[in-house]
Amino acid sequence: MRNTCRTGCVIVLAALGAGAAMASARCTIERFPALRITFVHGQPTTTALINGRKALFTIDSGDYYNMIWPAAARRYGLPLSAGSQAYDTPVRGAGGGVEVEQQTIVRTFTLLNVPLHDVYFTVAYRGGHGKVAGLLGENVLRLADDEFDFPRHTLRFIEAKGCVGDQLVYWAHGQAISSVKLQHDGRHFGQLIGDVHVNGQRVRASFDTGAPITVLSLRAARRAGVTPNSPGVVPNGMVEGIGGTRIMTWIAPINQVQIGSETIEHTRMLIGRIVAAHSGNGMLIGSDFFRAHRVYVAHRQARLYFTYTGGRVFAFAHHRASASAKALPPKEPAAAHR
Repeated sequence: MRNTCRTGCVIVLAALGAGAAMASARCTIERFPALRITFVHGQPTTTALINGRKALFTIDSGDYYNMIWPAAARRYGLPLSAGSQAYDTPVRGAGGGVEVEQQTIVRTFTLLNVPLHDVYFTVAYRGGHGKVAGLLGENVLRLADDEFDFPRHTLRFIEAKGCVGDQLVYWAHGQAISSVKLQHDGRHFGQLIGDVHVNGQRVRASFDTGAPITVLSLRAARRAGVTPNSPGVVPNGMVEGIGGTRIMTWIAPINQVQIGSETIEHTRMLIGRIVAAHSGNGMLIGSDFFRAHRVYVAHRQARLYFTYTGGRVFAFAHHRASASAKALPPKEPAAAHR
């Protein structure tokens, strides 16, 4: 799978053709044609072809591997084989692990009008809903750098050369730019993981476009001084995660969230029983955050850049509170407690 993917990376970038190029004395940015994004149940989706037939896939930066749901595998007549030997890390969601017992090979998988051959997908034991066939994970998103422009319903692959720091954020033109250093600890290869601060407490977060709504684990919320019994916290009921697992959630007032140099004050977000804190992460930063920002993921730099475009940063924030999302000059965060 990995060799196939890396070959596919070369094929895709070569076959996409000349994109819009932007250059300075040292920095050259080439933008490839955009994937059109539509939102289904709050999740970003795009259209690909499975053996010539249209299929809708969720763009999921929270998972490394591509996955197809069992109903979709049957619908597209895909052959299944036992085991998942090509994949050596578990597939996880907010509610815990997803059982992967089978895999399949799509003979011709077409994305951005580029046909890729013999592409592997894991097949979940259960899960999925409606017209969405599966997930496209970081093994697709890491074809190049990624520009998530969800406010404009697009996702672009970017090839940058000779660029330093936030030169990559070519659209900023004086806008405040925030960034988060991405971490790779060997256990969650490909995931977009970085540190943020909630009420002054450091929290390890996964930037997960496959999660419709940002959610803070109960453990991280407790460290930030918030529990389901705190004043102003109200039950939100059960929320379904990947693989159909349901978790209990509450809507909680949060005094301050700092992501890079951007500070969101007097907001509200979900807190919930994230199983195993989502593989060690205390927070899932979902597609609600991405829909309020333009985001650039620089894989070689291991850094995520973003600019605020407007609207509510978190789905359950008050409309008035959302206007307080602002980029502040970088400052030393409050003391973090592990």
